[in-house]
Amino acid sequence: SRQRYSYTSLKCKPKTMEGFWFCIVVIVVPIVIQASSDIVDLSHPFNNETFYFKDDQFQLINKERGFTKLGYWIESNYFMGPEHGGTHCDAPSHFYRDGWSVDEIPVENLFGEGILIDVTQQCSESRNFEVSVEDLTTWESKYGEIPQSSIVFIYTGYSKYYPNATALVGTEEKNPNLYEFPGIDSKAARELVNRQIVAIGIDTPSVDYGRTQSYGSHVELAANNIYNIENVANLDKLPAKGFHVIVAPMKITGGSGGPCRVFAGLRLDQNGGPSFIVVEKCLFILCMINIYFLL
Repeated sequence: SRQRYSYTSLKCKPKTMEGFWFCIVVIVVPIVIQASSDIVDLSHPFNNETFYFKDDQFQLINKERGFTKLGYWIESNYFMGPEHGGTHCDAPSHFYRDGWSVDEIPVENLFGEGILIDVTQQCSESRNFEVSVEDLTTWESKYGEIPQSSIVFIYTGYSKYYPNATALVGTEEKNPNLYEFPGIDSKAARELVNRQIVAIGIDTPSVDYGRTQSYGSHVELAANNIYNIENVANLDKLPAKGFHVIVAPMKITGGSGGPCRVFAGLRLDQNGGPSFIVVEKCLFILCMINIYFLL
């Protein structure tokens, strides 16, 4: 029969301890790494291809780059561009005079539970599709009520066209009056206000559809201090619910918006802690390793 070891005797058996820690490294650590790596970047990079509504462009201008006389490397740049372009945040002040500027958005509104409303099928049939109240209630019939203080993402599928402006807005001309892309109906925006959400994100250039003249959804949301995130990326990697979101816009004093980095964490439980499944799996494997080496 196999010799039994106590924890005390294990200390006297280097090879046994080496085997124990080897198992920890090759089995448990990868599971933990996998759990921590299930974070999705929902942002497009800023560069000379960044989409802007009008004839604007992001610029990165080199200030200095090279080795100094003392031998260390240094690089420094200027960057220039409008607030509203690429993956960015619309602060409420963008469409409401008394709304929060981007630096005034409360920190607690920049982190929260996320949900995803998939309207890719409808958007594949019409470039001018608008998300309706019915689309919201259809989602709720499957997944339950839209949570209060949540961040709602509208998945149209148009991120696949980014940064090809012609494919994204349906015209080669930089004329917003000619743009065609999906958005959110103002009645649906009002319904989301009633659900007391804190933000809405979409993978098109605007929460209003391309042909809008009134920007009704912008106005409705801004008047209730709900901010928007536009040109969101990688929504195809999110589930309908069960993820958390971090929104990190540039904190520009008095800004009506700004470039934004957005992340979604897919393996968080409802309390914001590590996934129970991941913790349970790690504990089970640790127990099995212990039993193996102690028998």
